[in-house]
Amino acid sequence: MTTFRQKRDSLTSLIRLISGSIPLSYSNIFFSNSRLLGILIIAATMLFPLHGITGILGALFSGSWAYLLGADRQSIKKGFYGFNGALTGLAAGYFYTMDMPLLLFLLLTTLFLTLLTIFLNNVFDQHFKLPALSMPFNITASMIMLAGAAISHLTPAENMPLINMQPPLPSDMDTFLSSFSAILFQPNPVSGLLIAAGILIYSRIAFTLMATGFLAAYYIHLFSGIDMNIINAKYLGFNYMFSSLAIGGVFAISGAGSFVLALLASAVTVIITAACVMLLPFPLSPLAIPFNLTVWLFLYALRFRIYPCLNINLSQNSVLSPEESLRKHHEILKQWKKSPITIALPFHGRWQVTQGIDGKVTHKEDWRFAYDFQAVDFNGRSYRSDGLELEDHYSFGLPVISPADGRVHSIKKDVHDNSIGKANTEENWGNYIIIEHAQNYYSCLAHLKKGSIKAAPGQDIKKGEIIAACGNSGRSPYPHIHMQFQVLPKAGAPSSSFEFSNVMTGDEGRTFIPQGNISESSIVQNMVPAADYEEFFPYSLNKIWTYKVTGGKNEKIEEWHTDLDFYGNTFLKSSPEEARLYFQLSGGVLSVKAIEGDDAAGLSLMGSFISEIPFTANDQEITWRSFEPADYGIPTVFKAAIDVLSLVGVSLMADRLYTAETINDEMMLNIRSSLSLKIPFMTFRLKELPVVDMVFKRKAGMKSLKIEGGKEIVLAP
Repeated sequence: MTTFRQKRDSLTSLIRLISGSIPLSYSNIFFSNSRLLGILIIAATMLFPLHGITGILGALFSGSWAYLLGADRQSIKKGFYGFNGALTGLAAGYFYTMDMPLLLFLLLTTLFLTLLTIFLNNVFDQHFKLPALSMPFNITASMIMLAGAAISHLTPAENMPLINMQPPLPSDMDTFLSSFSAILFQPNPVSGLLIAAGILIYSRIAFTLMATGFLAAYYIHLFSGIDMNIINAKYLGFNYMFSSLAIGGVFAISGAGSFVLALLASAVTVIITAACVMLLPFPLSPLAIPFNLTVWLFLYALRFRIYPCLNINLSQNSVLSPEESLRKHHEILKQWKKSPITIALPFHGRWQVTQGIDGKVTHKEDWRFAYDFQAVDFNGRSYRSDGLELEDHYSFGLPVISPADGRVHSIKKDVHDNSIGKANTEENWGNYIIIEHAQNYYSCLAHLKKGSIKAAPGQDIKKGEIIAACGNSGRSPYPHIHMQFQVLPKAGAPSSSFEFSNVMTGDEGRTFIPQGNISESSIVQNMVPAADYEEFFPYSLNKIWTYKVTGGKNEKIEEWHTDLDFYGNTFLKSSPEEARLYFQLSGGVLSVKAIEGDDAAGLSLMGSFISEIPFTANDQEITWRSFEPADYGIPTVFKAAIDVLSLVGVSLMADRLYTAETINDEMMLNIRSSLSLKIPFMTFRLKELPVVDMVFKRKAGMKSLKIEGGKEIVLAP
């Protein structure tokens, strides 16, 4: 009985898994994880009932084959196997009548499809770091066209629509709408209108990219004389739509650069489509092959670029809507700015930047992204006495520390230190250490003291660990540290752009740089955190903080507590109005990563004002700035419009000036903000925002938050 129940439960789980994956299989065709969009697409295909059923069966069969072959259950559940199956089923239903021979044929072809999908997914990922996209469908659908002609029991289809599929529309509009549904083998304006409406509801950016991609290709056809029947009669215009969408908002974060590349991708797809039409014999069709080839070529080039390209950032999740990817990117910028690796200065104490980026002496051309540092005293002098001896220079022999966690790749340690004023141009980099911090991401620290390197190749080292001493080897007339980042693990490789994290600058160290470049001649040092900095913020899994939130005549009590999600991320959660504030508190700096949930919660309000907050050992007044996308408190309609306008480089930004001072057990934080509109090459200040004052208290966390003329959040006694 127990065995029977187990088998029954297993079968029930399988049915739920496969059936639940079908809507997601359809939404995956349009790079979406929206179940609602998937259901709408299925409804559109059911305007031709028998044809629509074959698509559902294709998704069902391919998901079942993947399950039986032991494929990843989560991938099946999310429709990653079913979307090629749905397309294959729709192809079979378009060419042949629904009957038993077709069902058997579809069952076998989806088995072939699933095997091919597993093969191509792994080959493309391992060898090219690219997705297989819909190439399994293209190959299998071509096989259906060829093999079907040899099977006499298959009957050519005569699909009958439920309603009139040719409403009175201008021919251009008919072609445009029909292209939305042509990928589903239903090139008609009614199905296309349903799908276009679903995409517009799901993502305004996606709709804009698909529409502009189609229009760009359409006019290229007109002006270049390429056969318009490719769009009007063969209905291959969906290739242009999907290329634009994939490059402009799916595999890249939406922005002006990605939009330019999307239009270029659409143009390239026109050429590939025209060539495929001429190359392939009847009855074969290019199907989605032009789209696949275009996306592979552009994506491969973007993933293996060495230098920044049009300020394009690649997305980490291809089934998020372009709006969600843009929001996630803003969260990453909020936490990390540009790099997931926080880079510290390679020394302790106060040093001066003697040569910075684009320095006049040696930091030019391929080596422009580099810094030279010298230790200085409080009078700004780099040496004592007359400075003619190495030992006169404060830098000589001082510890050099690792700027980030990593593994030593290579070292050189036997080059003699030069006398003051001399330089060794034969061994330009002198003694150096090259550290690998991530794939294709290395730091190089050069001109080190002979014999001082403490690490060996292959050794793991931690951020802040002493690895060598400052010297005067190589092309170095005076003791200093040369630092650069690069994509190649050899001395002399071209430098790459990078930014420092948590740096104090100025003679008195009163300006905090959370993330950014540092200017030549400035005095810099790493931020020194307060010994008990964690006590300034609600950071305990065993405690509840109670706050009184007031605004006008309204007053409410809100409780906050710290929790961890499934992935180990730390967040504050509020109740009864539920909001989550994801944060990181390390190295003395509080960074807000994301805000989710109810915007009306006091927790959401508090998090919206925080970028980074340094809890330093320095009791002096310190200042810092942030200039970030303004995602909180913007009306939904206005936010949707700004999201679409991001394609032409338009964004709303919050410009904030922070001033903090610690007295005894309290840190007082004053925030002055303005809202700005950023367009390419210009920024316009729209309005000043209310001043905000916050107080953080040791062992109490946030004590109070007051907005000028607005809400107030106070820790309840």
